[in-house]
Amino acid sequence: MKNIKYNIDGHHHGIFIKEARLRLGYRMVEVANGICDVSYLSKVESGTIVPPPAVFLKLADKLRILFPTKAHQCPIDIFRMSLYQEDLSIIKSYLADDVFHHYEILMINFFQAVLNNDLFEAFNLKKIVDQFSHHFSEKEEQNYLLFSGIYFFKNFEWERGRECFKKSLELAASAKIEDPYLCLQLAKYYFQIQKVYLGFSYLERATAEFRKIFQKEWVFKCDILWCQAAVRNGDPLSANLRLDEVQKLVDPLKSHLQWRDLFNVLGMIYEKRQQNSKAEEYYIKSIEEKGGKVNEEFIVEIMRFYYERQKYNQLINLTEKLNLGNFRIQNRLLIDFYYFKIADGRSENFEEFLRKDAIPFAMKSLDFQNAMLYTKELMQYNRNEARYKKVTDVYYKWETFSKEIDSAGII
Repeated sequence: MKNIKYNIDGHHHGIFIKEARLRLGYRMVEVANGICDVSYLSKVESGTIVPPPAVFLKLADKLRILFPTKAHQCPIDIFRMSLYQEDLSIIKSYLADDVFHHYEILMINFFQAVLNNDLFEAFNLKKIVDQFSHHFSEKEEQNYLLFSGIYFFKNFEWERGRECFKKSLELAASAKIEDPYLCLQLAKYYFQIQKVYLGFSYLERATAEFRKIFQKEWVFKCDILWCQAAVRNGDPLSANLRLDEVQKLVDPLKSHLQWRDLFNVLGMIYEKRQQNSKAEEYYIKSIEEKGGKVNEEFIVEIMRFYYERQKYNQLINLTEKLNLGNFRIQNRLLIDFYYFKIADGRSENFEEFLRKDAIPFAMKSLDFQNAMLYTKELMQYNRNEARYKKVTDVYYKWETFSKEIDSAGII
């Protein structure tokens, strides 16, 4: 039987009993028999009451729960250390040693599934972990809400994601802590829906907190995101000034990955300056493959660059070298859009692709920039075909989407 290495306190009595009972497949009546009433056991499992030691030990003995003296280590703190050091093997060693309680292992596995974009596994784990959510400590709940929010965003359930982030932020505030990882996720979300001021506000909060806890690698990530957002929103000068600080944070041991990020920003800056040959040079450097790692966002960036400058041969040659099956669907749709447009932008297939695939997905995923690109292209296609009612229909669909974005919940 599982050896639960945990310091028992009143808060966790119920979850110990419930988990052990479910793991053994017992019904409440079978566990309560000869010890207490079923209604009493139900209140113990729900955390409504804390049983006296004599009752608790009888229940523990019946469920074969063992309590060694090894002190329990906070799984959230260990997971965060593993996350910030970008080395999930740290947390894996603890999981393998059976240090954590059963529901904590499930929770950590859920976090990892979300980070690895394994949404099917995350869905299955979340269903199980939700059963124990009313037993969570404040720290557990705050982190569980955070990663649930990320999960919902990745699954395009925006309302539920925003609600989870809002509650996570409230719990962090009540505990008088600033969660930099949560602030970073909020910044990315607000940049995506074009609420730029809020994005920069949360990004500055994340950066300041990462500096306090000496997470240089994550300060670098925040500064890179700041530069990219500044260029995309028409402020390349301030991004260029910030690059001086960014380059001081480069870690020689991880120089390729960090320089790749820098090259991408430099490509964007030179593109804004209309220095296209220089921009192309840095974009190409940003997608150089080393150690089997490429950044698909940077690949899409250079494809956009080639498309807008009508360098179609370069775009086709690059695409033929890639395994697009591993790309996320929103990036595959954008590359398909380029190909349709290059091959035959006036075909019925192109119109159907925009109407049935590209636009619905971009709007569902709040992909504001690509939704605008696809919508404009579809309206232009219908104008060329003199289908003016369809032009109006597409316009109203875009107007409705824009209003939804504008009224998106503020956290």
